[in-house]
Parts: sequence; C-alpha cells; structure tokens
Amino acid sequence: MITNSINPVSMRVLGLRETLSFCFLWFTNMFLAVPLSMALVEVLESRAIAENYSSDLISALTYILDKGVLYSLQAALVAFTILYYSCSRKSEIDIRQFGFKKVEPKMIVFSLGIGALAGCCLLLLYYFDVFRVSSNTDSEILGNITISYLNFLSILLMTVIFIPVVEECFFRGVLFLGFARVWGSRSAISITSILFVLIHTHFFDVSSLVPLAFLVVFSFFCAILRARTNSILPSIFVHGAYNLILGIGATLV
Repeated sequence: MITNSINPVSMRVLGLRETLSFCFLWFTNMFLAVPLSMALVEVLESRAIAENYSSDLISALTYILDKGVLYSLQAALVAFTILYYSCSRKSEIDIRQFGFKKVEPKMIVFSLGIGALAGCCLLLLYYFDVFRVSSNTDSEILGNITISYLNFLSILLMTVIFIPVVEECFFRGVLFLGFARVWGSRSAISITSILFVLIHTHFFDVSSLVPLAFLVVFSFFCAILRARTNSILPSIFVHGAYNLILGIGATLV
C-alpha cells in the first residue's frame, strides 16, 4: 500500500509553481542541447579525422559528447535544485526527502535483477521484430559501434551511470517530491511516470504500442519503488541495469 509519506509542508519552499518551472527548464534544456551537441560533434569528427583518430575512439567520443552536452545541462539543473532546497536555511526540506536514503542490500539485488530482466525482455521483443526502433534512437547509434573497450566504457559511463542517475534524481527525486507535496504520492507516481515516458517516446516507432506500453510499465514501476522505499537508489539500479543490457545487446546486433 502506498501512503503519503512526504509531509506537505510550506508550499513556499517547493510547491506546484516551482515544480512546473523545473519541468519547463528540463524540456528547454533538451531543445537547447540538440543544436549545440550537433555542432560540437561535427567539430569533433572533423578534428578527429584530420588527426587520424581510430574509428573506435571517434565513435566513443562522439557518443559521449552527443549525450554529455544534454545531460550535463540537466545535471546542473538537478544539482542546483537539490542543493538550493536542502541547504537553504529557510528550507524545511532535508536532502533525504529527495530520495537520498540507504536501502537494504537485498533491495539493490532485486532492483538490478528487475532492470536486467526488463532489458532482456525488450531485446527479445526487438529480436523477434515485435517493434522497430526510431531512426533517432540510441540503439541505432549503438548498433553502429564496433565492440571495443573504449566503446563499451563510453556506453557504461553515459547510459549505465550518468544518465540514469541524472534522470532518476530529477524525475523520481525533484519532481516526485514537488508533486507529492502538493497532491500526494499517488499523483506524483502518475505525473512523473507520464513525464518520463514523454521524454523517451522518440526511442521507438510510434506506430507500435508494444514498446510504449513497456516503457509505461517500466516508468510506473520505478516510481512505485520510489514511493515504497522513500529512496531513489532502487530506481537508479533498475534504470542502470536496464540500460546496461540494452547497450550490450545493441553492440551485438
């Protein structure tokens, strides 16, 4: 049973207006980062070709730069928000309310197992041609990467560690806390899950409902974990394990 474990203290601290503002800034960063990352990637590729860099190094650096620009902006937004509210003298919010709480080892193992299982299921659906990925998805980029230590490390750094941490801190940390303080945990689960789905719909062909349904279930599961454990660590481990399996599978396709 999910309860409203987050106390609805002063709305002047982190209310609806502030939470919606952070949503707006997140999506604004997405639009700003695209042209910037594309321009930087072009510069990198031209410089790398001129310097005769190896193809593995070029693909690894390109992938890191392509994702790094966007998620560095998002990480800055998340870090500022959490530090501002948890360190402000007038704030009634403790950093643990953002989900920074320890969990039992068995919960970590459970989360890693669920994430790996979800990744394997999605790979099987793709393998049996149940759905197709979008032309802009990471899977297409990863599919063009030959297996090497550099490429695997770039995938590990970005999609398994950096991106899950940033996204979970924002959606299941900042936004979940903000919406839960206004409307309760149940509403926070629904709203943050829908927003999480919206920023990931470009990964799949919208004509197929299978991956969309899969993503909705995945998102709601992570949000429920957040509500049940009062911690974002389980959802980070689920997200990271899920991305790891997809990254390994994409390099083998």
